[in-house]
Amino acid sequence: MIPKWLKLLRRLDWEKELWVVIYWFFFKGGWTVWPGTRKVLARSNRYERLYGKELIIVAGDSLAAGVGPVNSLKDSVAALLGARFPEARVPNLGFNGRDVAGVLQDFSSLELPPQDEAKAKFIVVIVGNVDMMMNTIKENLERDLRELLAILGNHTDHVILVLPGSLAAGPPFHCYERIFRIATEKSDPVRRLFGRVSEEFAHVHFMGEMFDSLTQKARSEPEKWFSSDRFHPGEAWHEEVFLRIMRFLVECGVCETVLRSSEPELKQAL
Repeated sequence: MIPKWLKLLRRLDWEKELWVVIYWFFFKGGWTVWPGTRKVLARSNRYERLYGKELIIVAGDSLAAGVGPVNSLKDSVAALLGARFPEARVPNLGFNGRDVAGVLQDFSSLELPPQDEAKAKFIVVIVGNVDMMMNTIKENLERDLRELLAILGNHTDHVILVLPGSLAAGPPFHCYERIFRIATEKSDPVRRLFGRVSEEFAHVHFMGEMFDSLTQKARSEPEKWFSSDRFHPGEAWHEEVFLRIMRFLVECGVCETVLRSSEPELKQAL
């Protein structure tokens, strides 16, 4: 099996991207991201609840696993959903480094216990940025995404697909306009592909607005929207994703509009 880093080297546009990587790594603090990311990963804990009457599934990459918030057991998307639906089981299939093909494999081999044979209330999938970084071949990405969304339809009537944001949203890519532009060029085609494929499935709600809004927000307030490693979005991103998920669920009638008093921001958003 070919390591992911070797796949990335093979797919790198050497004429356009190699010097950008060198410039960012040595002159703009890129070398600090890896040890910082190790610390962020080390402190993160995957939130999940293995008991409950209903079923909610969270799956995807490191953000689904809770990486980013200082207290991932309280402030991650999965944790916020678990607090909002205290009677639901919330298995978490999020893993660091997961791409679309990996999530597809997770669900292709998923075996739910007997009490979960009924469809899930909804499924949240946070994925896509790894495919941007790894330059996943477009045809393969489109095939895997289409197959994944079709399989998810067997488990629920409501799939919420979250593409976290453009690579250009990351603070390290703000340092030089050419780097920002190249990161945008790597990200935008994936966003368009996700939107186009999602439209083929009535049970899929694609949260493309998160992708569209994060870049501008991150450029103006990077400390608010990103964790200490300047690579993974932080608490503010997880909270906004949660609020947008809740707004969608209320609009489509999956949950009631009655909110707990501890959620004034959600009430305002709705």
